[in-house]
Amino acid sequence: MRKSHKKGIQIIGAVLTLLLAVYAALHFMVKVKIEEMLKGEVAKSFEVQYKDFGMNLILGNVSLSALQVKSKDTSLWINPLKINRLEIKGINFFELYQSGNFKINSVLFDAVKGDFAKQDSVSILQSSTKDFKKVISIKNLILKNSYLTQVDPKNDSVLVKFENLNVQLEDFKLDSTSLASKVPIAYKAYHLNSGPIYVNLSPFEKLEIDSLYTDQNLVIQGFHLVSKYDKVALQSKLTKERDFIDLQIPVVEIDDFQCKGYKDSSLLSIRAIELNELYLEMYRNKLLPDDYELKELLYKKIENLPFKIDIRKVDIKKGEIAYTELVNELSKAGKIYFTALNSTIENISNLNGDPIIFKNTANLMGVSPITLDWTFRENSNKNLMLVKGTVMNFNTKAINSFMMSNLRAKSSGTIQELYFTFSGNGYSSTGDMKMKYDDFKFQVLKKDRSGVNKVLTFIGNIFTNDGSNTNDSGYRFGTIETERDNTKSFFNYIWKNVSDGLVSTLTGNGEKE
Repeated sequence: MRKSHKKGIQIIGAVLTLLLAVYAALHFMVKVKIEEMLKGEVAKSFEVQYKDFGMNLILGNVSLSALQVKSKDTSLWINPLKINRLEIKGINFFELYQSGNFKINSVLFDAVKGDFAKQDSVSILQSSTKDFKKVISIKNLILKNSYLTQVDPKNDSVLVKFENLNVQLEDFKLDSTSLASKVPIAYKAYHLNSGPIYVNLSPFEKLEIDSLYTDQNLVIQGFHLVSKYDKVALQSKLTKERDFIDLQIPVVEIDDFQCKGYKDSSLLSIRAIELNELYLEMYRNKLLPDDYELKELLYKKIENLPFKIDIRKVDIKKGEIAYTELVNELSKAGKIYFTALNSTIENISNLNGDPIIFKNTANLMGVSPITLDWTFRENSNKNLMLVKGTVMNFNTKAINSFMMSNLRAKSSGTIQELYFTFSGNGYSSTGDMKMKYDDFKFQVLKKDRSGVNKVLTFIGNIFTNDGSNTNDSGYRFGTIETERDNTKSFFNYIWKNVSDGLVSTLTGNGEKE
């Protein structure tokens, strides 16, 4: 009994020793194979350096610390990519041996620092993996505490910069199908957290974000799109008219943000966006040469995007917009502004031909309630637009600072009610106006704005009805007929229609046609 027991222990010991020896041999072989791959196949395109290499064959874990990767193609990234720690856990070696596919529980890139060059990274990835037939499946792909920058190699200017970026992709998958898509990866869910973000939008504008994170929604804090130069400095940089812009949004909430492949394109899909306490200031120096570049209407810009977009709804709450325009060196710039702005935009999409609908309410010059609604692709007609608006209880003296500077005129009187509707396309429009007003008068100023041009004022008031010649309900009516200047913005188009209606209402017979 003792001999057999002793013999059994010896057999077990021998088996365990053999297993340990086999494991040690396999561990050594796999480790050598990986190191050879890093120094061989990988080294054809990249120079790889690291401090420590660890591996657990049983658990399927591999780790590298103090990793530096330098591309031999300097168009990919400029400086060596530094990774504090790379951890790969749960490699299914049986799956890898059997099919050649990678099935991994998690991959962690910790504290990545890299400067990437400006280029079409999707095309490069697709061209470099055109013969890729394997499948890479990762339960959790994690990028942690990373600082990434995209640089224009022509002048070393920063194009995009992320600080303290954290990303987690669940059920990440890369295969020949996803690589053929415009978005070459697939994932089930994502979690995102980032510190300050900088985006170079143009030679004149930049976007700065304080932070963003995902909770139930994607939340952006401290959204700031602003000109790179102040109002004075910007003018010396310009050769033609361009707005100084300062757009600030304390909090942006995005519900169900998705970016994925769609047929032969890519799709940005969002269920809803909420913009709280939006503030927008714009300034234009009209003394500069005109910008004669053709301006597409918004729906055309949406239709012509190089990708698909589908935003179901945008809500703007408690906003404020101010626009200032300088037209004469001898006078102050005129300012017009809107407070208590609340807007709803529906169906910002190029997936279908459904109407794009804007509904806006605000207080003109901080006091007079107005509404302005417009619809593109009205009644499924992709070229038709419909605009409706109202103005209530507006003392015209409130806008004199803008009129004196920009129109060389000032007015008095109260617009009790104003209603207008017009429809058209990108070339022309027609409509009508109805207005109730009291004691309307205006004065034409001298060219230097120093006083009133009495002759022009007298002649103008002869042809302008002061509001006394109305129908039984106190209204006067006018018509709208105008053509669009396609070198001007959509809002210029709206103003041309409204001003045409005002002239018709104030100077016409006032009767409804």
